[in-house]
Amino acid sequence: MKRELFENHDCLCFPTSYSAETFGLVLIEAMAFGLSILTTAWRAIPEVLPPDSRSIVPLHSPSAIAARFRELASEDDSARHRAHFLSHFTSEHYLRNLSTALLTLQEPAGHAR
Repeated sequence: MKRELFENHDCLCFPTSYSAETFGLVLIEAMAFGLSILTTAWRAIPEVLPPDSRSIVPLHSPSAIAARFRELASEDDSARHRAHFLSHFTSEHYLRNLSTALLTLQEPAGHAR
């Protein structure tokens, strides 16, 4: 059902300020499907998006959300989001980054447990 929703829509509106929201995985999913995004500058969310993203609106600002929706009607940034996903969030990127992180945990030579 989630896949169907992403495939059949053009934009994800995620104006969160939820206290437990830290990363915004749904934004990466939306970028994977090449959707335009509208979200807030909450916690680490801006770091997930492409640099200089115009997807971010101020917290608790319905007027900014409405204005950004009007802009999205004539400004398609979906290709930019898809490209950002492909260059940062594919499974290959994840596995390479995980491998790098795990290799940094290896004990130095000569240190036995």
